[in-house]
Amino acid sequence: MTGSRTENWQELLAKAAQAAEHAHAPYSSLRVGAAILTSGGTVYSGCNIENAAFGATLCAERSALAAMVSTEGSDALIRAIAVWCSDKRPCYPCGICRQALLPWCEKTAVLVVENADGSPETLSFASLLPYPFTDS
Repeated sequence: MTGSRTENWQELLAKAAQAAEHAHAPYSSLRVGAAILTSGGTVYSGCNIENAAFGATLCAERSALAAMVSTEGSDALIRAIAVWCSDKRPCYPCGICRQALLPWCEKTAVLVVENADGSPETLSFASLLPYPFTDS
């Protein structure tokens, strides 16, 4: 997955599924993992971390984003983000995650989810948030 624009989406989904193994989901029982592929080819992953105070719950996508920014700084860019969940259905980022990820997404960034048959589905990240709140 390094450097090539022909991506292996199955591999990125596998990294998201691996991250989901570490999820803390005592309330929903839904284990979610996310894997971010940066423009430089590095992959960062994260999992959902639920909390009894539901507002303190951290989604997998923002967990992966925190790992990326903590490591590379605010200049890092997202080429793709894969999201996988334990109930074997496509799992799309919530609105808060869509807004949180947007400033780091390349204009051509894609979201990768796993269909019920295990095949990857890709869509433009921009299509997920057509009217984003931005600072410009």
